[in-house]
Amino acid sequence: YRVEEEVAVGTFVGDVLKDSGLLQKYEQKTLALLEFLVVPREVPYFSVGETDGVVRTKNRIDRDAGVPGCREKLLCEIKIDVAIKPTRYFEIFRLVIEVIDVNDNSPSFKQSSHYLSLAESVAVGSLYPLPTASDPDSPVHGVQRYAL
Repeated sequence: YRVEEEVAVGTFVGDVLKDSGLLQKYEQKTLALLEFLVVPREVPYFSVGETDGVVRTKNRIDRDAGVPGCREKLLCEIKIDVAIKPTRYFEIFRLVIEVIDVNDNSPSFKQSSHYLSLAESVAVGSLYPLPTASDPDSPVHGVQRYAL
């Protein structure tokens, strides 16, 4: 599945019942008995509807600051397991949910200004180091280049 970061709580992510093949596997009266739950229960970003198997966002997802290991990566994936009960129909489905980066941060410098003194006689084409900007977005939306 795929979901953008920063979407509203309760945003639809996917439908385990539909996408797992359970609709084709069981009759309607059996489907009515099935219960879905995230294992372990304390998954911070997603929930699953107990009776319908619909996965939704449980909290705001900040890919750049909140999801461990995602800030510097092009691909951010969160894996969760969804179990099917009762025991007679028990199965576990591993879901891989890609969190898509949104360009929601601006580049910034550590200091708001930087002073550089140059001698009047400096040679044309001389190079001087300048502070670099940083951007907490993923490499796709982070600082690409800048010039003065």
